[in-house]
Amino acid sequence: TEISKMITNAVMHNVQTSHVLVQRLYPYERADPEFTVTHRVSSNIGDFLKSLTSYIESLGQQATMKCSELTPLLHLGRELQKEMPSIIEETSRAVNSQTVEKTPNDSILTEPEIMSAISDVLSELSSEKLRGSSLFLSNSMPVRDGEFFLYPRQVTENDQTAHMQTSLSGFPLSVNVNRGASGIDGIISTAIGCGDTFTPTTLVCGDVSALHDLNGLYGLTSDLPSLSNAQSKPHSRVPLTTIIVNNGGGAIFSFLPIAKHGQDVGFEEFWGTPTKSISFRKWADAFGLPYRYANSFESFREAYRSSLLSGRPEIIEARVIDRSKNVDIHQRITSTAIQFVTKLVSETSSDECDLSLNTRINLPIKRYTNENISKGSNRSKTLLLIHGWMGDKSEWDLVGAELVKDLPHEWDIISIDLPGHGEAPYILSPIQQMMRTALSLNSFHENADFCSSGKFSIDAMAKAVCNSLQNDHGIKSLDAIAGYSLGGRIALAMNRLCLTNTDMNAPQQDNDNKLITKQTRLILLGANPGKLPFDDHTVKTESDNQRVRKDRLLAQSLLSSLYKTYLIPIGSDLSYLSKFVAKWYGNNLWGDLQERYPHKFKNMIYRRIMSLSERRHEIASVLYECSPPLNPIDDWKKVTPAKTLYIAGSLDKKYSFIGRLWEKSGGVNKYVEINDAGHALLVEQPREISSALVGFLKDARIANTLGTSKEISDEDANVVNDVKTDDKEKLDPAPRIQVGVMEFESFSITVGSYNAGIRGIGWGDSARIENELKSRSGFIISIASGDGMAVGVGEVSPLNGLHKESAEEAAHQLNAVKKFLSCDNSEKRPSFLAREILSMNGSLSRLVQSILISSGIDVSSLAASVKSGIEMAILSIASQSQGSPLPQALAAHYWPKGVPISSSTFGLLPVNGLITRGEYATS
Repeated sequence: TEISKMITNAVMHNVQTSHVLVQRLYPYERADPEFTVTHRVSSNIGDFLKSLTSYIESLGQQATMKCSELTPLLHLGRELQKEMPSIIEETSRAVNSQTVEKTPNDSILTEPEIMSAISDVLSELSSEKLRGSSLFLSNSMPVRDGEFFLYPRQVTENDQTAHMQTSLSGFPLSVNVNRGASGIDGIISTAIGCGDTFTPTTLVCGDVSALHDLNGLYGLTSDLPSLSNAQSKPHSRVPLTTIIVNNGGGAIFSFLPIAKHGQDVGFEEFWGTPTKSISFRKWADAFGLPYRYANSFESFREAYRSSLLSGRPEIIEARVIDRSKNVDIHQRITSTAIQFVTKLVSETSSDECDLSLNTRINLPIKRYTNENISKGSNRSKTLLLIHGWMGDKSEWDLVGAELVKDLPHEWDIISIDLPGHGEAPYILSPIQQMMRTALSLNSFHENADFCSSGKFSIDAMAKAVCNSLQNDHGIKSLDAIAGYSLGGRIALAMNRLCLTNTDMNAPQQDNDNKLITKQTRLILLGANPGKLPFDDHTVKTESDNQRVRKDRLLAQSLLSSLYKTYLIPIGSDLSYLSKFVAKWYGNNLWGDLQERYPHKFKNMIYRRIMSLSERRHEIASVLYECSPPLNPIDDWKKVTPAKTLYIAGSLDKKYSFIGRLWEKSGGVNKYVEINDAGHALLVEQPREISSALVGFLKDARIANTLGTSKEISDEDANVVNDVKTDDKEKLDPAPRIQVGVMEFESFSITVGSYNAGIRGIGWGDSARIENELKSRSGFIISIASGDGMAVGVGEVSPLNGLHKESAEEAAHQLNAVKKFLSCDNSEKRPSFLAREILSMNGSLSRLVQSILISSGIDVSSLAASVKSGIEMAILSIASQSQGSPLPQALAAHYWPKGVPISSSTFGLLPVNGLITRGEYATS
């Protein structure tokens, strides 16, 4: 077939492709005629897939589940499945209506209608009655019509996620066909052999195919009394329903170009092979088999249904319209189906827009009003509320209800849905876009990550919010913006873009006409302001890279789960989403929300699951493109400190720490810490949040205060860093970090330059000038933390003259460590305190030694290069847990208290850099 040719060509033209053959082993079968198979698995395909899925799930966090990007085409097939019955019915009716004169005996049944009727009957009958049943499709037209028109009538009604489930009802468990090379000979006999003596089997064959094997019907009646005799005894023969599609000859040849030449080439005699003189009723009588006749869709469907329920072998002659009309019907159905599919995957539907093309998007807003105030009241000030990731405008409902009671009536309080969230118009329709990607219709996905489209960057969403407020909702200026988490970062970007007029798709505006001015007050709740002045914001740290990788892995996991929804029941998908959301809200910054507020936690989990089930693709794209290290690093510089309020929960150690430091550096007017609250500020303490906002907005002392964020001097930076060290000791509960799994891979690089290596590496005689190092080889190792939230990288490079062990010996020890850390019992893996590791008090050496010994490595043979590489990886994990680059993390924990630390004192130094004695040194 075409599909097998496509697969074979793809494998043969790509030598790196792995071709895995999963099939029961038959020694004499030609299963690999092209010799492209690289891996063989002798198994039933169903058992193999179940076993593979179980194994991957048993790996837990060690495995990344990925689904084929072709899975969205299942949705395309299901949508076509819903439409196909009506396409077949309307097309058949249209072709039949062209017949001028009709008699009651004229057939109006079409060949596609036969497959449609079979689908109806097999789907409506209970699975118990058809359990183990099979369907055999003859070569020539039946197998082709089966592929095009045989759809089980699945449907989960009244469910927005109906596409996620397929209920096959009583549809047969197996469909069988002969190899194409076998032709039409022996079709009936083969079908009888594929049948079962207790469950119904259906054969669909043409009239010519039936004539080639009519004597095969004897296998249904041998040595039995006539089944047409009502008094016959129970039989044990195969209950085969043989459907003979009688189109008066070989219909498939009418699709060939030669058919148009008709009798000029003797088409009917040599290709059409007419069968009009044959009576299948008489043949049925000759073998004593019950016979039914049908020449319409309704009569055929009823005959087939009755035959299946009878539990005995029967023959159904399905008399269809002539062969020339059959060609016309197939062409019309194909044309209509193509139009339907084209509409489904059209590039942009009416309810979608494209932020990357600066298309304006109408974002829904919600107004919070006091019912006791008349609608005509004048509101001269506007407060905008922006939600966080996975949320929507209703996230502010609890706070909004408090604000309308406490703020003066002049305030117009509104919340807005960010792009990709809530009721905002779709930017990326998950089904449509993924179908287009599967069909290679999306050019921007060819060389880029699927989530990365530029549509959900911080700046793109900030522009969308500004444009929608001004153009869709008539809001000309904002007096205050309150942004929670991601919403805070959006607020900072809006502030920067408006104040600098950066590509806002609008003419240059005067200050009086800007949406945001220096008089606009900013309230940031648990939001990342970028690289504050006490950070080394000129260098993208390894911690930043780790955070981006972690966020993108989570985004890709969400996307992969969306692909998976086309293959699994909705219950399994909701279970995955529940685990994903529960893990997300189990992080430290939420402050054990589940234990403190179980009801609020449960309600929030439910809301997030609903959001993900509806807009998972866009929410994943936001996470992928808005990881904090990808943000503009200096948005904090554009705020007016006197008009900026920062709020964080006392249990949210990350953002409460940022708030204290930012306030101490003079970057904000005030920092408010909400007691007994984690990161979920809007849910946990809405009353306290409202009070903080109201107090800040009513403060008349800052009404006309202006100023800019000051650059921090070295002296100020030293003070800030002193606070940073002391505060961390007070706030960090020092959770233990468990060592997770380890992976490693080899590398080899050339060193030196101009065809000359590096000389003087090693100790003693090894460091002599004549000893030249031209290449380095070794292993890059990665160790994950037990919770999978951090990954440390190290290098194991045994060097001649420095290390006693060889690369092979180092690899042997690494394999032992990998095996130990991959053990199922996680309790056996050691854990550590990040502070102790970073304080360099001997804890790191003891930890690494315990890992090596637990891996079965003798103390006397510990490889120094292996120990060094593992130390590097553990140090990296420890520094990531502290949220600092490794050099600063080491300094913060080892540097004597009270001695100022300048940001220039500790730069980003290579931990395992080579120290050489100079290329031209003398001995």
